[in-house]
Amino acid sequence: MEVPLTLLVEALCELRCPEAIQGLAAWSLSTTGRSLGWLPSVALQAEGRFEKAALEYQDQLSAATGMDCSIKSPECSLLKISSNTSSPKHTSNGDSRKTVLLKSSECSPEVINFLANKACQCYVALCDWSSVKEWQAAVNGLKQNSTNPVGINLRTDFNYIQALSRFEEGDLAECVAQLELLPGEDCSALSSSKDKLDLKRLLPSISPDPTELQRAIEVQLLRSSVSAMSKALQQEQMTAANP
Repeated sequence: MEVPLTLLVEALCELRCPEAIQGLAAWSLSTTGRSLGWLPSVALQAEGRFEKAALEYQDQLSAATGMDCSIKSPECSLLKISSNTSSPKHTSNGDSRKTVLLKSSECSPEVINFLANKACQCYVALCDWSSVKEWQAAVNGLKQNSTNPVGINLRTDFNYIQALSRFEEGDLAECVAQLELLPGEDCSALSSSKDKLDLKRLLPSISPDPTELQRAIEVQLLRSSVSAMSKALQQEQMTAANP
């Protein structure tokens, strides 16, 4: 049941339907007796409350795996202090409710993988690249140190995350190096305006998943931005050298 359920909840989260997710949790409790305590955490993400959702995902994974899955970023620590979000009760913005933590016996590998990816999505949505990288390291540590095999496969492209991080830092050279590791050709590198755009070359191996298509388009936009900034910087340097 877990696989179709996670697919349904993923779709509701993408559609930003927190009420439907809460309703699904209530339906499961009334018809099957299963509380599915991780569903309210996904509802928080659907509401756009990414910081709180990320913390709850970490709590859920820690409870399910028996290992500390929290990351120690300053932003995360400040949020925990300001929101009083220590488990099992979280309070934020006047909202008080209990977070029902999972037990390892009632959490399937599919749900663990789902929650790990949802936590990563929250940090990507916040453009918190350092936390994304911390989360990747935490997941790798979990897979290496867990007594039971943990099959987590993060879908986030970390070369893209590195490129975005370097771009924000102004390190264009390293940003270009990371972009070269991503699939697809650079549309700004076409030899002339007469060159025909070939979507198969610019956006190769794109699945029907709209998030993958969006990311591929974002990569092209980032490549174009880096190219334009690099050309402008070169022009400034030439002007300064030959006043």
